[in-house]
Amino acid sequence: MATVRDIADIVGASPTAVSRVLSGDPTFMTTPELRGAIIDTARKLGYASPRMRASAKVADSEAHKSVVIASRCRGASVCCDGHFAMVRAGVERRSAELRFSIIDLSIEELADTLSPARVFGGVIIGGLLDGEADRLASLNLPIVVVDWQQNDHRFDCISSDFTRSSKTAIDSLKTRGHTDIRYVGPLRDKEVHLSSGQLRFQAYLEAFGNGTSGPRPSQRFSKRGSAFEVGYTRVADMIVSGARPDALVVEDDDFAVGSYRALREGGLRPGADVAVLSLCRTSLGAFQIPPLVSIDGRGPEMGRTAVDMLVSRAEGRTISRDVVLPSEVLVPAL
Repeated sequence: MATVRDIADIVGASPTAVSRVLSGDPTFMTTPELRGAIIDTARKLGYASPRMRASAKVADSEAHKSVVIASRCRGASVCCDGHFAMVRAGVERRSAELRFSIIDLSIEELADTLSPARVFGGVIIGGLLDGEADRLASLNLPIVVVDWQQNDHRFDCISSDFTRSSKTAIDSLKTRGHTDIRYVGPLRDKEVHLSSGQLRFQAYLEAFGNGTSGPRPSQRFSKRGSAFEVGYTRVADMIVSGARPDALVVEDDDFAVGSYRALREGGLRPGADVAVLSLCRTSLGAFQIPPLVSIDGRGPEMGRTAVDMLVSRAEGRTISRDVVLPSEVLVPAL
């Protein structure tokens, strides 16, 4: 089980600071970024203090209806993906402002457990598989699918333009003279149509065309584990094999945490010997040394916008909307 010290090592804070944040000490002053990084990391590692478990249950008895948050895994498991964790945070904050409570379900549970009489609408984080769209449409509830570009008129969809920004960022690596660029990310067991992870990886492949610098899809790392573990093991194995890339393109900042450690253990300096580009910013990116070059996928804004789209549906909007938010390449140094 994860400990306070494990979390402290990842975010670069003292165990005392981590403990005071997780205990909800109101006298402890720190930055919102560090506080968010500590809480997000605790969720990813499965750490839960009694206070965190209590705060996860929205107890607003005056909330007139609930917003469902659904994903591949119920509840905090969605936070295993740093980008999805930021989307979820946006949904939760906007729902709290509007006095909606939160119901956590897996996508598979939606049709069996929802009662339209008490549910305002649903936010699906991470896209849909074949067959799921028809089942969700049969619920006759407002549904917003986040991180999806399927253009299904039955749902509202919202995503970020990762493809454009990913290509721009990868091209910047190439123009700076990097020639051996490797990808670090997961291999998904199921194809979720046009999710951001697939779009980011597709942008990586398209950036190289028919060149030989990038790995084929079958070479993507497929071992299960946290993003930290996958990033570490993928890069460590790469170094043991004798590879010496001059740049890494990682799926998101969480994969970069493990990648940084593996590079240092292999005698390579992140940002100096090996450039590291993250295709999706999470709360951990700003705490890496040197800071990561990341793409801001606008996760919290997508979550907030998803709830507002549910509200506009309830107010009478009948035409579905596909919203694409512009992403931004955050470049502290390369």
